[in-house]
Amino acid sequence: AEPWQALAAFVGLLTFLALGLRLRRRRADPASEAPAHAASRRFKGGQTYRQVRWALYAVLLAAGGHTFFLAWQAEAAFERHAVEAEAANLAGRQRMYCQRVGLLASLLASSRPDGHVDCGSLGQVLSQAQQDAGALKEFLAVLPTPAEPDESIDTAAIARWDVTRQALYARAAELQEAWGRGEPVTRAGVDAVEAVVDPAVAAAEGLVAAIQTAVQARHRHEVAQSKLLAAATVVLLLGLALLVAEPTSRAVKSQWLQIAAQTRELERLALVAQLTHNAVMIMDAQQRMVWVNDAFTRITGFGQD
Repeated sequence: AEPWQALAAFVGLLTFLALGLRLRRRRADPASEAPAHAASRRFKGGQTYRQVRWALYAVLLAAGGHTFFLAWQAEAAFERHAVEAEAANLAGRQRMYCQRVGLLASLLASSRPDGHVDCGSLGQVLSQAQQDAGALKEFLAVLPTPAEPDESIDTAAIARWDVTRQALYARAAELQEAWGRGEPVTRAGVDAVEAVVDPAVAAAEGLVAAIQTAVQARHRHEVAQSKLLAAATVVLLLGLALLVAEPTSRAVKSQWLQIAAQTRELERLALVAQLTHNAVMIMDAQQRMVWVNDAFTRITGFGQD
């Protein structure tokens, strides 16, 4: 949930900044806000500028949302891969435990209770095997629900492994307990253990293969999903280009054409004011004369200085 919280914070920050900038602009010159707003409405490209501004906000939101979505996807994939890797590792260790249990059972059959074989070895292996089996079942239970049927681990393989390993561990535990009580280990007891060793090893190998098959299918799905995300990113960028770049280009071109037309008009008016036979003078807000034409000087005898 952390990426979504960060996304909400990002959206809130953008909203706060937008409102803060707007409020600051109003406080900076409240008297000129209304005339400027009216002028922007009268200006031919004012509507386009407002569209571009909101499009830029949309760009920030879309880019931020896309970035956080990719981060969430990467985090989820990392956690899923870690669980899958640990499950595959535990399944491989189950195969090793089955083989060791069979080997230790054979050694118990060939040793006396007071011989060189430690009766606790088989018990330690069985305890560790049971502990790892419980951890493996927990990992298999917390794996996320697959998006496709071929990404799920074969439940028959899991059930087969669980049944065979319980049978092997139960018979080995009986053999170890009898050996620990000083009772002779019979060939029949060892044969009973060895009879389920190969099925348990095969079931563990089948579980490893089932996990690997599901992981490979999931990886193929992730690759396909990454391609779709890349295509969506390209579409997003194209959409942003159409929503932002094109309106901005048209607005700038429109403004430039308007300014160029106004400049040409002002040049014509200035030429008329300069060459007319009527006296023309221009004064600033403080009623100071800042420019006069030649006719004014000729008629009044006063120049600009």
